[in-house]
Amino acid sequence: MKNKKLCLSKEKYANNQDDHLIIDKGQIKNYCRNYECCDTVWFSDCYANSCYRGIVASIPHGKFLIGYIDEDAGIMCIERKVYTGDMEELKYDADYFTEKSAEKNREEYEIMSAATVYYDLKNELSDLLKGEKPKSKIDNITDKIKNIECIYNIKLLEKYAPA
Repeated sequence: MKNKKLCLSKEKYANNQDDHLIIDKGQIKNYCRNYECCDTVWFSDCYANSCYRGIVASIPHGKFLIGYIDEDAGIMCIERKVYTGDMEELKYDADYFTEKSAEKNREEYEIMSAATVYYDLKNELSDLLKGEKPKSKIDNITDKIKNIECIYNIKLLEKYAPA
């Protein structure tokens, strides 16, 4: 079976409906008996404002699901793989899954932030070029744009361009 994620959320994962089930966090009881949280908290954005905590969810017949809770967004993301074994050992698996998910989210957040700055600078440069502005200001903005282009792939920036 292909490992997909089953995310229990509101709108956050609406773009990935093939890989996620979108429901309110309060409906987790429809999917598992109960769940236990891991001890470690992983920051899921660059500013440490949002965090994920790993969980192990108990389902019938002594089986478990692992995933994480994003308290700030009100979602639970559960891996679509059934586990058996000791709850404490499964917490390590859930913690690892949570760490990797938070890491990926931080990377995407960083790219989205860079894309926003990038397009704001391009718009500012475009406005400056329409009028008579000091060349030093235009050069400064052009340098900032080139720096962002050196760090990030242009296609990646376009993917996360602000609407």
